[in-house]
Amino acid sequence: MNQGSKKIVNLALQGGGAHGAFTWGVLEQLLLDGRVSFKTISGTSAGSMNGVVFAYGMLKGGADKAIQMLEQFWRKVSDSGRFGAFAASNTMDQFLGPMKMMASGAYAGFDMMSKYFSPYQLNPLGLNPLKDVLLSLIDFDELRKSNAINLHISATDVLKSKLKIFTGAEITVDAVLASACLPQLFQAVVIDGDYYWDGGFMGNPSLFPLTKCDATKDIMIVQIDPIFRDAVPRTPETIADRLNEISFNSPLLVELRGLYLVNTLVKDGHLNEQQCGLRQLHLHMVGDEKAMSGLPLESKFNPEWNFLQSLREAGKAATKKWLRAHFDDLGVKSTLDVDRLVA
Repeated sequence: MNQGSKKIVNLALQGGGAHGAFTWGVLEQLLLDGRVSFKTISGTSAGSMNGVVFAYGMLKGGADKAIQMLEQFWRKVSDSGRFGAFAASNTMDQFLGPMKMMASGAYAGFDMMSKYFSPYQLNPLGLNPLKDVLLSLIDFDELRKSNAINLHISATDVLKSKLKIFTGAEITVDAVLASACLPQLFQAVVIDGDYYWDGGFMGNPSLFPLTKCDATKDIMIVQIDPIFRDAVPRTPETIADRLNEISFNSPLLVELRGLYLVNTLVKDGHLNEQQCGLRQLHLHMVGDEKAMSGLPLESKFNPEWNFLQSLREAGKAATKKWLRAHFDDLGVKSTLDVDRLVA
């Protein structure tokens, strides 16, 4: 299939630590399917890392190279995290798997320490193994010179309480690290005198940059954090899980409400697209709430390769299912039931 016959989508990639391996599977399956091309990516945290690796792989060698580089990235993440604070602390932890990480001595110890010590005390040199991982794979100077895929990376300005979106010449390794800077783990990333934390606090991911792309009206959100739950959490662990999900989904839901309003006003004739500069957009979401709901918060820090592989396969399966049901809707209409999300 040649490039001109493909349907173009813009990608919105949520953050979620190790759960971002689900997005790895989604991206890989979209490339393997071969019927979709990509113009713009907005990413946060793990979503920004997937985004820059994906874009650089496409730049260097198309779909095959992007698939190869995504696997290299996640393999390096697993290797660098194997001896980190959240690695399973013993053979029994590894046997029990990601669902039992709360019992891990390493995780429990770090969780306790983070309540009394900051990364400025625990990591005074500001070391971040992800920096070496990214620099070993990506020439950011070369990436910045390309406009084949436009990148937008969200971070949170700590002192100004506002969203910062890095794009174009601003795409650096530090921008990506800022987007993924959890303040319990890392010192704030300083860029041009400003201090940044994880972008998920303000935009997870930000959809606004995608609305300005004239190449397509289609936005595909890759969902990591579950939006809905069947039961009220009643244990400390499940309460913490749900607070995390609500906090990191809130910016996305706010933007979806805004886009839903614009779509409704344009559809009903209350806004003229040409006059107001706004337009109807086709909104889509690929995810697996059932699978991701079964994962506890601490598994976002699990670097074990088998766990990452399981998320990758879940992402591929969810994408195959979505494409079977909705590929023909791309370029035609929304497939995301925004009514259910914003009602």
